[in-house]
Amino acid sequence: MLLHGWGLHSGVWAPVLAGLEARYRVTRIDLPGHGRSPGRLGSIEAAADAVLQAAPERAIWLGWSLGGMIATAATARAAGRIERLALVASNPSFLQRPGWPEAMAPATLAAFADGLEADFEATLARFLSLQFRGVKGASATLRGLRAELAACPPRPESLRDGLAILRDADLRDLLGAFEGPVAAILGSLDTLVPKGLATQLPRLHPGVRVEVLEGAGHAPFLTQPGRFLEALARAME
Repeated sequence: MLLHGWGLHSGVWAPVLAGLEARYRVTRIDLPGHGRSPGRLGSIEAAADAVLQAAPERAIWLGWSLGGMIATAATARAAGRIERLALVASNPSFLQRPGWPEAMAPATLAAFADGLEADFEATLARFLSLQFRGVKGASATLRGLRAELAACPPRPESLRDGLAILRDADLRDLLGAFEGPVAAILGSLDTLVPKGLATQLPRLHPGVRVEVLEGAGHAPFLTQPGRFLEALARAME
């Protein structure tokens, strides 16, 4: 089961969908207030409950960025339904906190929140650009994502909810308490979720399998779909 990140929708998985469907029966879900899902995102608990209502009875949950945080939150509500967590560029604490340096600076996220109120479209565009900063050959992918957002934009209230989740949620204890296997894929050039997280995750969940894709940014499945599928297969062995 695939969960997308902040501001986007389930169509973002298109580059790896065929590869995943060759091995799994795949379910894609639009988060509340995103894509074609009605309502609003709300709290992380409300978002996890909404996803659980639409999810298969038991599945591997693969979540990108905010989607990975919502998948982690769901383990506290229905751990028996989650066979395995696969987290892509997702941080259990998106913001830096005492003892947790490999995360976004609070001032950076606050600037996003301020920008969202001042200029909704420009803030989304800036967010998309940050995902590919320094990644070679990503311009066509970025143009495609911008076109998808224009065709199916998220609801502003859900964007606000998502930023609040990224700001407030600290899921480190939940990730550590999850008894199932955990895989994590990071990008070496990610400007939102630093690759240094690879050294922090094993302290929370000793059995975590971490792969860092060299040359990839915040969305490795978009710019390196083949290598992403290979890394995912290794991490889930």
